[in-house]
Amino acid sequence: MTIRVAEEKDYIQVENLMKQVQNLHVELRPDIYKPEEVVLPKKEFMEQAKKEEILVAVEEKKVVGLLSYILRMISGKTVVEKKVLFIECLVVDEEYRGRGIGSRLLDCAKEIYREKKCNGLELQVNARNIGAWELYKKCGFREKSINMELE
Repeated sequence: MTIRVAEEKDYIQVENLMKQVQNLHVELRPDIYKPEEVVLPKKEFMEQAKKEEILVAVEEKKVVGLLSYILRMISGKTVVEKKVLFIECLVVDEEYRGRGIGSRLLDCAKEIYREKKCNGLELQVNARNIGAWELYKKCGFREKSINMELE
């Protein structure tokens, strides 16, 4: 398996992975998420790919995982200024889970975090997505804050 920056030729396979994520979100929180025909429009994909903000894990010419991120500058009167690498999406194809692909993608994110001299590496995880939560904990992430809601 290799991990590389996403290219235009990856779009259809990336969109299929994004649909897996969206379907999981719909299953976990139908009160928030809804099924979508196109989760990641090609124009948005190309913009992120051009900035090298989407990594793909490829096995035998098949995109089996992806990690997308953005850089956020945090600043304000009452907060310490920070440059944060924020992981927007991490997904491994359902058929390939449990093989260390997610961990390897997170290792790549950690490397980018160091190269870009960021002060933070962050992500959000749905509280009901136990598998993802356990992966992040295993890879060294810890809870920073907890969102609460009244249903």
